[in-house]
Amino acid sequence: MNEQIPEFLRVMEVALRSGYSVAQGLEIVTKDMDGPLTAAVQRVLNDLQAGTSLLSALDQWLARAPSRDLDLIIATIRVQLEVGGNLADRFQFISQLLPKLQIA
Repeated sequence: MNEQIPEFLRVMEVALRSGYSVAQGLEIVTKDMDGPLTAAVQRVLNDLQAGTSLLSALDQWLARAPSRDLDLIIATIRVQLEVGGNLADRFQFISQLLPKLQIA
């Protein structure tokens, strides 16, 4: 799943820049991507449809699939929801930062 994180970030960034919400961006991910990450995102969407809050659904995803990269993404979403800001810009920054963190 971690190998798909850069593509996930790119799809989410484009969706957010196009005016979609985070939840709508997740729906686009399930349509535009394949593999284990898509199944995990679909489960998040199922949780949302069942009435789970976005942050709870994302926290449950992280509990099911512990990942430093995913933790960083969810923390970024949490901060953006609490204090505001441009999430698309943050995702772009993370996508540039992750390859450098893999080397360290």
